Amino acid sequence: QVLPLPLTEVPLVPLRQRVPGAMESISNQVQYALEHGEASCDTSTSILLSALCVVGLIVSLFGYRIYMLALGLFAFLLAFAAEAAVGASWIGMAPGQGDTVKKAIVIVCCLLW
Repeated sequence: QVLPLPLTEVPLVPLRQRVPGAMESISNQVQYALEHGEASCDTSTSILLSALCVVGLIVSLFGYRIYMLALGLFAFLLAFAAEAAVGASWIGMAPGQGDTVKKAIVIVCCLLW
């Protein structure tokens, strides 16, 4: 029989040093602690678990909508960056000649893209 350890004292063994039956031993210790009420969650753990559940629920229910919004956002940012690169090369062709007007035109084109 395996002597139970509190969850905070379960030894972590690197994968290279694990011996056969080590995972079963750890799982037996965790199961024993859970069955005998030695594992208790404090308030911060409960809040973190609740937040992760809410985020998982949101992603599960609205995942496709979030995906489409992210895809649109990344497409906009890519087109914005491409237009800004073209505008920067246009501004660099003749520096000092109406730079403020050129920059305003480039920003408007980037946003309209």
